[in-house]
Amino acid sequence: MRQGGYTGKYLDVDLTTGAFTTVTLPEDVLSTWVGCTGLGLHLLSQEITPGMTPTDPEAPVFVLTGPLTGTAAPMASNWTIVTLNTVLAYHPGVSQSHGYFGARLRHAGWDGIFIRGIARKPVYLWIDDDRVALRDAGRLWGNDTFETERLVALELGDPEHKSISIASIGRGGEAMLAGASVRTDRAYGASKGGPGVVWGAKKLKAIAVRGTGQVPIADLDAFTATCDAWREQWKNTVGKTKEPARGIKIMPDIAAFGGFPGKNFSDPDYAVRWGERMREHIQCWKIKEVGSFGCEMQCHNETTITTGPFTGYTIRGYTGEVIEEVGPNLGVDDPGTALMLCGYFDGLGLDCCEVPRIIAMIMEAYNAGRLTRQEIDGIDLTWGNHEAIIELTEKTVRREGIGAIVAKGLREAGAALGIEDLAVHIKGVGFNTHDQRAWGIGWLFGSIMSGIGPAWQGVGVERRAEPDLGFPHPTDPSSPVDKGRQSYLTQMKKMWDDCHGCCWFASWEFEGAIDYATRAVSQATGWTFDRERALLLGERVINVQRVLSLHLGFDPDSEFDLGARVADAVPDGPAKGWALGPHLKGMREEYYANAGWDPVTGAPDAATLERVGLDAYRVGRRP
Repeated sequence: MRQGGYTGKYLDVDLTTGAFTTVTLPEDVLSTWVGCTGLGLHLLSQEITPGMTPTDPEAPVFVLTGPLTGTAAPMASNWTIVTLNTVLAYHPGVSQSHGYFGARLRHAGWDGIFIRGIARKPVYLWIDDDRVALRDAGRLWGNDTFETERLVALELGDPEHKSISIASIGRGGEAMLAGASVRTDRAYGASKGGPGVVWGAKKLKAIAVRGTGQVPIADLDAFTATCDAWREQWKNTVGKTKEPARGIKIMPDIAAFGGFPGKNFSDPDYAVRWGERMREHIQCWKIKEVGSFGCEMQCHNETTITTGPFTGYTIRGYTGEVIEEVGPNLGVDDPGTALMLCGYFDGLGLDCCEVPRIIAMIMEAYNAGRLTRQEIDGIDLTWGNHEAIIELTEKTVRREGIGAIVAKGLREAGAALGIEDLAVHIKGVGFNTHDQRAWGIGWLFGSIMSGIGPAWQGVGVERRAEPDLGFPHPTDPSSPVDKGRQSYLTQMKKMWDDCHGCCWFASWEFEGAIDYATRAVSQATGWTFDRERALLLGERVINVQRVLSLHLGFDPDSEFDLGARVADAVPDGPAKGWALGPHLKGMREEYYANAGWDPVTGAPDAATLERVGLDAYRVGRRP
């Protein structure tokens, strides 16, 4: 019988009828999948039907937490959206986010929300502890995410956001553009798989939640002691190495080793120089670190620009990474202008790796003389022209002229314009920002092997140690040796971290991170978790991702489907000469061997499925 760790109920919302139902899940399901990503993938796998598309009324959306979300555990802010992938149809769609939304949902007495159907007109969902209502969102439709949150908070009587969290889509989600995200708490985004597209299709503008309760804990005294020790250990190890350079402040150091993309990934040297300029500017900016629930890392920020033409603007978000895509990758020389663009794209609710990446491709073609101004509706896409970037983005939101081509997505837009060779993609879509080629061959390989489309899963151990997995020191980022195995091992741990409800950063780089998390989950729930069971769950999640993908039409040859610049040698900069392409086949063979997957079909073998508890697993149901 469940003792703690869960409130014990999920809210099922039918937007078509406006009906609400309280759902409970069997204890064996929860103990097998725990929460967040693992639970969401399981639920999705049981509901998909042949031919279902992400924008169908029947397509479900699962908004889920883990047993540690909203508790005293370090950085206990994780919540996850799981649905069909709107960017890559043959992968499931999973997106992590942080802030206060997940914690407040738990404090309201709910472990998650199941969303189905399509509303007749725009609505938002209001959850006030156990009181639930759908409210008219007609006046919110057309607003950006920041204004939507402001208006909803004002309507609900909490203009300072002291007790209410709001997740919303912007005009990108309303227009159902590739990479449309769900934004929350004025700073945080759930972007991978394009969940904003599904919310837009369902006419769901926002979800607001206020909670006044607490998460039940089976053994509160032991749990509190574990969480205190976990947090202290993090502060004494990772916390010391990350202080004071966190969030946006650490970005110039990343640029220095070649980790920023420059001009559509064509000019790493430019990106290094851009990072030097950024270092100068951020020393002048007024930067306030913004953390999530229980967060020590505080990698988000609220920054007031004090240099350049946008002096006085205040931008809030995870701007450190976004700024790479809308600054050096678009040739925008001024860091303050790039920061302004961060706020612009976050307000639209667009993943910076999709529409901005497409614009970078078109800008390169235009500046190289491969596209004329007439072919791009007369827009002057000279590198760095921020007004032209906004003009083209606005046309994309309206699907007007050249914007209708951009709205097709990265590969499709490249093909339509005859410049597909300039598309910097993995499996035809944009991947997480950074010039991953300089982060390491194994890091880049992990994005390719992610089971939800390009995302942080098995990033390897090239830029950080993983002592819990036998890697007390980082490995050579330029070498392919052992990288397939390292990718699989780190993916196992990451998938465990993506289930329990604490931010990935809470378990980085220090010995015993898995043990702290397993003890906390055990003491919260009353079940028994240890390192072996945690890593087995990680493997189970990796394998259910693969089983789901195969069901959805995945072909393992897509793992070799990369933009030329992704696979070829880096042309200059600190990572000059590094190349994944020549090693990709061998690394994948090594990964498959460690995973127990068929080397040709990429399917888990019978022994693997039995070992991870999926031997009798079935995906999908009849319509």
